[in-house]
Amino acid sequence: MAGFVVVTATPTLSQGTIYTTFGPDLTFGTDSLQFVTGTGRAELFTSPVTATVGSASLALQAADPGTTLTLTIRATSFIPGNGPGTIVGRFNSTTLPTAPGLVTFPASSAFQLDAGTMYWLAATAPTGQVSWFHSDQGIDRPTALLIGATWTVDQVSSGALALSVAAVPEPAPLALAALGLLACLLVQRPRVRAAA
Repeated sequence: MAGFVVVTATPTLSQGTIYTTFGPDLTFGTDSLQFVTGTGRAELFTSPVTATVGSASLALQAADPGTTLTLTIRATSFIPGNGPGTIVGRFNSTTLPTAPGLVTFPASSAFQLDAGTMYWLAATAPTGQVSWFHSDQGIDRPTALLIGATWTVDQVSSGALALSVAAVPEPAPLALAALGLLACLLVQRPRVRAAA
């Protein structure tokens, strides 16, 4: 089992990236962590900016057609060494391809990440065997394994998993300027002079 691919031949991240471990041109490694039904995997990351999340992308591969996965961003636990805590945001489930590649999960609803805060990106409840590929950028990050209802943090940081978290696109500055000009024109109405 090697990886996961999205439906598009050349995947691109259309939104501003909040955090990523992908290489240039969205590359990722060939080694992976596998997990199956009843388990999950998570990676710890720190948001460098405060932003509203629009999507998350992972390098994945399913062993069988029709396999799906649940993806969430979770708070860090208050107890050092514990894994993912409460859910901060959810993503829409996606059917995973059987070839390695980039899979994008849109956020189910708007939620915000705060700058300088640590979060876990957690992939759980697969309906079959899934491989999550490592980054090819030489980054070490803590990962966690879910078995049953218990998260266990790996004792040694391993190679980062290939992931990206993207922001909801901001309105273009020119569009905002045009909207402001229109509002000014509507507010300024011609004044009728009173007859003397």
